[in-house]
Amino acid sequence: MINKEIYSWNQGYWAQYCAHLESRTLPHALLLTGAPGIGKKALAAAMAESLLCENRSPDGSACGLCASCHWFKAGSHPDLRLIRPALIAAQEGHAEEPGEGDTAGVSGAAEAGGGDKKLSKEISIAQIRALGDFCAMTAVRNGVRIAMIYPAESMNNSAANALLKVLEEPGEQFHFFLITDAPHRLLPTIRSRCRTWPIKAPDRHAALEWLSQHNLDRAEHKLAALGGSPLRLLELEPTAYWDTLDLLLTALSEPARLDAPALAKQLENAIKLNEKERQSGAAHSLDLPLILGWLQRWTLDVLYCQSGVPIRYHPQRQTAIERATVTVHSTAWLNYWHWLNRAVREAHHPVNMALFLEDCLLRYPALNLAHKGR
Repeated sequence: MINKEIYSWNQGYWAQYCAHLESRTLPHALLLTGAPGIGKKALAAAMAESLLCENRSPDGSACGLCASCHWFKAGSHPDLRLIRPALIAAQEGHAEEPGEGDTAGVSGAAEAGGGDKKLSKEISIAQIRALGDFCAMTAVRNGVRIAMIYPAESMNNSAANALLKVLEEPGEQFHFFLITDAPHRLLPTIRSRCRTWPIKAPDRHAALEWLSQHNLDRAEHKLAALGGSPLRLLELEPTAYWDTLDLLLTALSEPARLDAPALAKQLENAIKLNEKERQSGAAHSLDLPLILGWLQRWTLDVLYCQSGVPIRYHPQRQTAIERATVTVHSTAWLNYWHWLNRAVREAHHPVNMALFLEDCLLRYPALNLAHKGR
């Protein structure tokens, strides 16, 4: 069942939806954008359930009792299509037959983990074509039909181009909810056909107040390290994610003791031990792009500190970050940041992991200075 909780920090967006509903000005295509782990998909699901409900409450919420609400809860509403990669469908507990639009071309055995075929991480053109056929159909219940597409940036080029026509001719009372963490990766023509709805991450106080219900260790520090995404923090508890991150940050904090080849090997071993989760696409999986993302965030904190901006990701390591700002010129950190941006793209291709990580660490500006001082 898809999560449809309206989190406290998203109540304002729900009020906007209700206002559109009352004035009958809800756009036929909404593009929800924002950081991962802040409840965008849950908000879209709540709106979808509300629109499909046959006995909607005065506050805009679904009644939870009508036939449409029961179908929605069971994930089998005939007027709703969830368009997402096969990998995500499997993670959500769905194993649709090929041709239903969610996991086209993937065998049930592969979905259950019993086959050799890897589940797709892309939304295919076959799924969008099936959505086009769905648009042409008559609604089964109250006249409303809905498509949720997430993550929208996972559409391949053919699928994205096919969606353009579907968006132009959606049919009566058809609503699209596109959810994305990376709107810049969508075609400009798709963005222009949707009403963009930026969803902000909760402020630190609201996120920590919500996380306090879950009794997490070092919640404040972990929330900062994730850029303020509380839902993602829950996904990562408890996993090897935090132990591996601490390993890297401790080494970066003590460049004089940093052994690049040894640390690269440790990181490679951590990724390999996490291989099963990585192949399943789990949120807590460790991989090469993730490690580079950690290096990027550390470098950003150094640049923030040098510019007099508050440290964002690792405030608990402020002393080490301040030391890095005074021992290495900002130009070196900026060059390293640009180099990491290029390296991230390479990290998505097959590489020698240990050598790649070693190269990343040997270029670390504070390490170079520490070696010169020996």
